[in-house]
Amino acid sequence: MVTKKQRPHTELWWKQEKAQRVWIEITRRPNDDIGVDIRHNTTQVLKLLKIAKKGDKVIHWDSKRGCFVGISTINDSKPRKIGEDMGLELSNFVQFPKGVLTLEQIRSQWKLIKEIHDEQVIQGQTLYFPFIPYGSSKWKSLRPRLAYLALAPPKLVNLLGSIYKQRTELSSSRNWASFGIPTGPLPPITKAKKKHQPKYVKANEHKLTIATSWLTTNEALVKATAEHHKLQNSLATWLVKNGFVPDSTRAMDRLVVDLKWKNRNTLCVCEVKTLGKEESSQLRLGLGQVLSYRYETNKIENLIQKTKVKAVLAIDRKPSKENLKLWEPLCQELNVLLIWPGRFPKIKAFMS
Repeated sequence: MVTKKQRPHTELWWKQEKAQRVWIEITRRPNDDIGVDIRHNTTQVLKLLKIAKKGDKVIHWDSKRGCFVGISTINDSKPRKIGEDMGLELSNFVQFPKGVLTLEQIRSQWKLIKEIHDEQVIQGQTLYFPFIPYGSSKWKSLRPRLAYLALAPPKLVNLLGSIYKQRTELSSSRNWASFGIPTGPLPPITKAKKKHQPKYVKANEHKLTIATSWLTTNEALVKATAEHHKLQNSLATWLVKNGFVPDSTRAMDRLVVDLKWKNRNTLCVCEVKTLGKEESSQLRLGLGQVLSYRYETNKIENLIQKTKVKAVLAIDRKPSKENLKLWEPLCQELNVLLIWPGRFPKIKAFMS
């Protein structure tokens, strides 16, 4: 019996003359540059480019978004000079639907991916396999190989096809076969677990022990913090009762806001402010904060998927007539919802 370690060098599937190769580009290049060409200036990549053939398919992994974003076709029969690098021109780039073939979905099939990898292992040979085990969880937390170009064995291509089919079978998206990828029967796969929905962590409404080195008095700050948390919890309770799922951000999040909630493709960020005796200052501060949160959240979300981000400024009471006359139309002009207890129901129309 021939073991894996005894298999001859020529059995590497991608070195066979008639092998149907599907290439994996692992890149962080600008979105509008993906699918134009594959090129590099290293000896290893050039070695791979020399065995690529005109008509081979290239599936593009965007490391910024953490997913496969599309597929294209090699247009050149041999590498040529492209800028400062050697490479191959591509054509017929087709973008995948958003949210399909993400790292999370691929990791859900880690057992099959490990099996496919292990089948290819030959002692002392480089596989150019696109995924590698990572961290203490190994294959459970697999990630793309830290290389520009990789090769997907036929079984891995079929597995990607199964994930794609599972994610798009209820939509009008193109099917896997329409991309012209050389593939066999798609293997059965497990259904990816539903993504954990973060839950709101109730803020502490009791007086807190804090440092005395603040511009305001220690007692005033403690009282303001407790009132702030009561307002935040009150709004969170109303959201839950009305079918929304509020979430409080945590220290490890890229952006920390008081409250956020989502409805379909609309994400709402909310700044909570108690007015105290300095109504104008607090309203000015709160509006500036929530505008900043909306802008920054919009940039973060659109790296992942198209999400409409809206802003809410929640205050603990109705402002004075003079301030209401200024701040309510200003918030409306900036498309920020200004609310206080008793006006929480306005959120329903604002989210639609």
